[in-house]
Amino acid sequence: MMRFVPLALLLAASVASAAPVPKEIRKAGKLDGLWEITSMEVFGKPGAILPQQHCWKIENGTITVVQAVPNAANFRRAPIAIKVDGSATPKSLDYNTGGATPRPAIYEVDGDTLKILMNLRGNERPKEMKSDDSTVLYVFKRVKE
Repeated sequence: MMRFVPLALLLAASVASAAPVPKEIRKAGKLDGLWEITSMEVFGKPGAILPQQHCWKIENGTITVVQAVPNAANFRRAPIAIKVDGSATPKSLDYNTGGATPRPAIYEVDGDTLKILMNLRGNERPKEMKSDDSTVLYVFKRVKE
């Protein structure tokens, strides 16, 4: 019994020292998971992407693009930081690719469907889930892990 005491103390210390999860990440809980792109519209027109070849993994305030490359192993790109505000109307998401300003976006989750509409030609956040000549609309289906 005594040999388990150091392990219990180590576990307790690691839990106690963990940083609190920021509020915007806690609110992103519905977004966490693996999402497969089922369709997209780029600048108001249908985009060409094969759903089985492109997924986004959302977790801990980041998006990691996971792509299956024909005749090769899956690869992952570097995680992209996101800031989510699920209390905004419409719900907002800032997609930070490392540029001077993050890309403003909005999102909707309806069961296992996620829609993200991102402005690619400016700093103004879209006001409704409708693609136009300055946005890209991604539609995802949750992948059951």
